[in-house]
Amino acid sequence: RTPRETVVKNILKDLDEAAKVLPLQSALAPADNGRITKGAAQALKARVALFEATWVKYHKTPGDVNGLLDQAIAAARAVIGSGEYELYTDFMNPNDSYLQSYLVAGNDSREQILARRYVPTLDANHSHFITSLVGFNLFGGTKKLADMYACTDGLPITKSKLFQKYGTMTSEYKNRDLRMSNTFMIPGSKHSHATNPSGDMPNFPDPTILPGYRIRKLVSTDQDCWFAFRCIEFKHILKYSELLLNLAEALYEKNGSISDGDLDATINLLRERGGVAKLTNALVNDNGLKMLEEIRRERTVELAFDHFRLYDLKRWKTAVKELTQDIKGVNIGGGAWDGQFPGISAGDKDSKGFLIVEHKAMRQFAERNYLFPLPAQQVQLSQGVLTQNPGW
Repeated sequence: RTPRETVVKNILKDLDEAAKVLPLQSALAPADNGRITKGAAQALKARVALFEATWVKYHKTPGDVNGLLDQAIAAARAVIGSGEYELYTDFMNPNDSYLQSYLVAGNDSREQILARRYVPTLDANHSHFITSLVGFNLFGGTKKLADMYACTDGLPITKSKLFQKYGTMTSEYKNRDLRMSNTFMIPGSKHSHATNPSGDMPNFPDPTILPGYRIRKLVSTDQDCWFAFRCIEFKHILKYSELLLNLAEALYEKNGSISDGDLDATINLLRERGGVAKLTNALVNDNGLKMLEEIRRERTVELAFDHFRLYDLKRWKTAVKELTQDIKGVNIGGGAWDGQFPGISAGDKDSKGFLIVEHKAMRQFAERNYLFPLPAQQVQLSQGVLTQNPGW
């Protein structure tokens, strides 16, 4: 039961000490690529400091919020100032740059700060496992995520006149952030995989498994990955894109505002790659938006399926609200999707016709779930020294 604040201070201290002696990425010999660098230590510090600052702020636990935010900002700026990293651009097909940054093209790119590297002959099943989960439709995206991608004018679909709604299978993808079509497979598009070599989409099975948003991101396009179990995509642990988001959020949380210049140096680099108009203070003010919500929206779509979402909801203390709602999919109330999900009852779609994949009555998240319980055996063995977390 060492105080959380003490643990975090020691983590940050360890990272500071490591950063002092670690080399820059550019100083590594080619044979040493993949080893920990100064940039990795600093990027991890920015992540940890932001996480804890927002946890302390929204959960009202002991800690120096502004001090932690200052550390997050300084660490992120140090990484940016090093000039070692930049976002990946696929010059042959720039519209797929975001997607390719997660595939083979992103291996050892300048967007990669730290990755778990794989040698196909030694350990390749990691990517085959991910590719199989997605390719065989074992999970998919949700309407909640799909609706969060902005239109090309930079506005959310609730504000933009460019949004084409849900009349056809592909209409909602039109005039949208490229990251949407890089993350989801557009119905009717070509994407070869083991069970569908022709690449014709859609082929949507049991709606209790897949809500109609089939995932493209993280799915290997290498046939060796499908058939020979030789996948070579690295698992990205720290990416420059996340660091930019961490800096933008930390700046806003510290000051209650963020300048257009800082937006250009962070979030707007990501939006530019996604073909989306800049996020500016004028855009927010003129359209009745809230800057913090837009920063969080940007984080959600950029880091979709990167294993940040649950922990973001926890540190923002919004999980009780967000995780107790219906999980919804595509609109099956009429039009192109009507009849694509046989066996659906009236209770499995909402009043507007959207598929309900999981009803909120089945989704439980209470205040106690922000923390995991201590193992009961450890509490017993401590003979009263350890106390259980609240609610458990």
